[in-house]
Amino acid sequence: MPRTAAIIVAAGRGVRAGGGVPKQYRMLGGVPVLRRTTEAFDRHPGVETLVVVIHPDDARLAHDALGGIDADLVPGGETRTASVRAGLAALPAGTDQVLIHDAARPLVSGAVISRVIEALERSGGALPVLPVSDALWRGADGMAGEAVDRADLFRAQTPQGFRLQALKAAYDHLPRDAAMADDAEVARAAGLDVALVEGAEENFKLTLASDFERAERILTSGDCVTGNGFDVHRLEPADHMMLCGIRVEEGLGLVGHSDADAGLHAITDALLGAIAAGDIGQHFPPSDPQWRGASSDRFLQHAAGLARSAGADVRHVDVTLICERPKVSKYREAMRARIAEILEIPLARVSVKATTTEGLGFTGRREGLAAQASVTVRRGVGALPATCLRELANEVLERARKAGVKVATAESCTGGLIAASLTEIAGSSDVVDRGFITYSNAAKHDMLDVPVDLFEHPGPGAVSEEVARAMATGAKTNSNAQFAVAVTGVAGPGASESKPEGLVWFGLAGPDGVTAYKKEFGALGRPNVRTETVRFALQLLRDAIG
Repeated sequence: MPRTAAIIVAAGRGVRAGGGVPKQYRMLGGVPVLRRTTEAFDRHPGVETLVVVIHPDDARLAHDALGGIDADLVPGGETRTASVRAGLAALPAGTDQVLIHDAARPLVSGAVISRVIEALERSGGALPVLPVSDALWRGADGMAGEAVDRADLFRAQTPQGFRLQALKAAYDHLPRDAAMADDAEVARAAGLDVALVEGAEENFKLTLASDFERAERILTSGDCVTGNGFDVHRLEPADHMMLCGIRVEEGLGLVGHSDADAGLHAITDALLGAIAAGDIGQHFPPSDPQWRGASSDRFLQHAAGLARSAGADVRHVDVTLICERPKVSKYREAMRARIAEILEIPLARVSVKATTTEGLGFTGRREGLAAQASVTVRRGVGALPATCLRELANEVLERARKAGVKVATAESCTGGLIAASLTEIAGSSDVVDRGFITYSNAAKHDMLDVPVDLFEHPGPGAVSEEVARAMATGAKTNSNAQFAVAVTGVAGPGASESKPEGLVWFGLAGPDGVTAYKKEFGALGRPNVRTETVRFALQLLRDAIG
């Protein structure tokens, strides 16, 4: 069998797609584009060697994106042609044929790769193509000229495959400053035969922001499933109860180990059911004293974090409260808003209803209150933490263990995803001391001692260098950690001209003081901004620990 290598060309500086970094390092479904592309060849049984050609300034970005993949990183040149030359020179002895692929085509399938490899059995080169389906016209000065026959025209894709020695000879015949469109052009200029094979529509090249949106739609077209939850709590006279996250003052309370919020308990169980993650009792056992009197929004936030980690997106919540008292109607909209806030979903996706049992049963006798919920999620939407984030998280844990230090996190815009990326790894409890989730300004003040005047006019506001520094300081002071990272930013709704979507401030507290960092990721959409934020926060921790 011929030995096949793949060269991934990733040395470009393409930034037209936005994101503040070359497009090959932008996140796509929670995973860097370069990693998605390289993994396609790493998984393929016909590819034995991987060479990734990168810009000399991108070594750290490439390392973080490709952690765990066995690939040689090679510095590229100023043109694609020069970068391919560098990749060819780096191939090991004994390589018989080579596939050359654009890093910006992350949705390449194993079937396309196989077709290219198989074509090399009968030809010196292979080019995946798609037919031109639209009419073609020549034009000048904004006016139509003559129609072009498209019968023999094709759209070229990659990977383009070649017998190695023939392609090397073709490159040797090129002037050193030549800049060819692709490798098939180089091969044809040298007289090599190049067979055409079937490409694939999804194997398109990411160039503009709209291309990322298209790719995200392809990746997020997962199936929808629904989970159900049910909860009951006894009623007793009291000054208030918590119901669907709202304080209800009707002279009644709910009896339970936590705050007994039957509405949030039912929603939490429904969400856990949708992702097949057990039930609320498994995650928060009533026998554990730490949950006595606990606010139930913590339970629902935990379930939401598990859903994100499982690659599930909450699409709809429907909860029915079954009781004679209290009367729910005047609290309904506040309940909807609170549930939407906890789950970070639009208000339109939340339904709160109430009904009675017409005087029948324990609810009819006003002895208790019941809640029934259904939660629909879409699965397969790019889980967090992604593989590359797990690699980063592992590095943080390993360095912290070696240094004998602990870490803490304080999160606003990421909702606990930094802590989740660390604590999902077995044995992390000996390094991660605690994680603070502080969405509200009040929580930042109560949990982290962030001064209130920072939030009040004319203070800098929650998304600012000052608050990031104070959060990091508070996380370190209120924990047993030697290093603490904090994030506050605008991941989605709530952006303004002065604080646009994608603006995130980071605070890093360590033995030598506190440092702040500002990143502007751009309007990448909430999931991608959060993923980029987690990634950078982990990098800060890793590099600070040393």
